[in-house]
Amino acid sequence: MKQELTIHQLAAIGAVALAYNELELAIDAMLLAVIGSHQSTDSEPSTGLHNTEGRIATITRGVALIGLKLDDQEQIKLALKVFAEFTNYRDAINHARVMNLTGRVRLDPKLRGENSAAPFSDGSLNIFYDHLIALEKELSSAAMLIKAASTLKSLTSDDKNKALYEEGKRVCSFQFRGYGTRRQTLPPIPYFPSELELREVKKAWQQAQEAELSAWLSVGSGHRASIKAGQ
Repeated sequence: MKQELTIHQLAAIGAVALAYNELELAIDAMLLAVIGSHQSTDSEPSTGLHNTEGRIATITRGVALIGLKLDDQEQIKLALKVFAEFTNYRDAINHARVMNLTGRVRLDPKLRGENSAAPFSDGSLNIFYDHLIALEKELSSAAMLIKAASTLKSLTSDDKNKALYEEGKRVCSFQFRGYGTRRQTLPPIPYFPSELELREVKKAWQQAQEAELSAWLSVGSGHRASIKAGQ
């Protein structure tokens, strides 16, 4: 494998894997801010909190109840949608085979655009890495905003710390929006295939291998038949 892939490519794959793990920590922080740190996600297996769809749904419902501004709610929804897309990209990278990474069996350029970068190149992977890091910062700041809003909502109207928490919420909102704006200025993410496309590539490779083997056996059988007839 090290002979077929570049050092930069291998490093980029590892960097993407680690960056995605950090991104999942940000999702967990948002989840804890929504359901309360006194509750354990492990205690509620029936809510689907251990899969992407379940966590996103729980966070989205919680955010709608704690008094965030509509702009902040909308940005959180969009960022969570991006996270779901990134999960699909990460899964495809995790399940890629050497033949995909080296481009020996290529994906149809019509599906990914003639001018797009080769999937799984170190350049494509590094751009994806930058987006993962940017989204992690955005969602981590969203977790702080949710926590600030949740705490503020729990205070009584005459609480002496109310003004302090209102300012904290304002600062968190400002930081959250700033990280979102910064992420959107990054270069577009290159095309990454879906797992379905990778399975199609594997199927095409297997068919090509079978055809090559059949042709080799056919030539061999014909050669042996010629020798036998000559005898």
